[in-house]
Amino acid sequence: MTPIEDKLRAAIRARADETPAYAPPLRLTARRRRSFFLAYGGGEKKGTPAQRIWQGWGAPVASAIMVAVVILASAAIVGGRVFPSSPARSPAGQVTRAHQHTATPTSPVLLGVYPAGRGYGPIASFANAAGQRPDIVGYFSGWYAPFPTSYAQTIRSHGAAVMVQLDPAHIFVKGIAAGRYDGYLSAYAESVRSFGHAVIIGFGHEMNAPWYSWGYGHTSPATFVAAWRHIVKLFRALGADNVTWLWTINADQAGTGPLTSWWPGANYVSWVGIDGYYQRPSDNFAGVFGRTIDQIGRAHV
Repeated sequence: MTPIEDKLRAAIRARADETPAYAPPLRLTARRRRSFFLAYGGGEKKGTPAQRIWQGWGAPVASAIMVAVVILASAAIVGGRVFPSSPARSPAGQVTRAHQHTATPTSPVLLGVYPAGRGYGPIASFANAAGQRPDIVGYFSGWYAPFPTSYAQTIRSHGAAVMVQLDPAHIFVKGIAAGRYDGYLSAYAESVRSFGHAVIIGFGHEMNAPWYSWGYGHTSPATFVAAWRHIVKLFRALGADNVTWLWTINADQAGTGPLTSWWPGANYVSWVGIDGYYQRPSDNFAGVFGRTIDQIGRAHV
């Protein structure tokens, strides 16, 4: 257990105003340390990317707040701000070495936001209300939508990194590994490579839950894992090494599938993400995320 691991849960829970500065240490195996990305959920319907906020935190100006917990020792600077890189390939550091330099993270917590719409106005309003600019700006992308280079440049100009959840809606997930969608994925990868700065990409978020076509009960874990690995390999083959790969599961609960069944492997994942939803006034950090974090630790993910 390292000092930063001891501080992680305390930092997040104190930020959520749920506990004092001290909290039980986050139990992670020392064998493999990986970054955690935690999305705090509001009372919205599960499976919808809406209203993920802490109560009282700028609901009128942004529809989500996310926290990235940095466990890794390495990081890259994006627009002058600390940004974690991948432990497997350090993609952010590789692609941006001509533009930035690597450094040790100055904070274990990064603030992220999921805004309504693509303009920067709601993000600026949120930053003004919160007194802090976000480090990550996320959005959900439909299949066949191109990478929004102009938007990513705008986000970067404000010192943040863009996070894309690329969801395989209305397609055959099995066809991804078979190369059926390589034309689209190749064009996307080339756009990300040409952008030339750190991009966080997730694929098929909350796949262990039953509410999406690519998830539990609809698509087999083996099919999902094969698709994930195919996408990562394709991006790497095309030189898009500026990608931090975000594997986002739903917090373990009744009705979700086994977490490890959907794990693509350490060589294909940079960050581990957990989506959790506060559904009741009595919900707290430990109740929403604790069991899932423990399972990930025991599985050596």
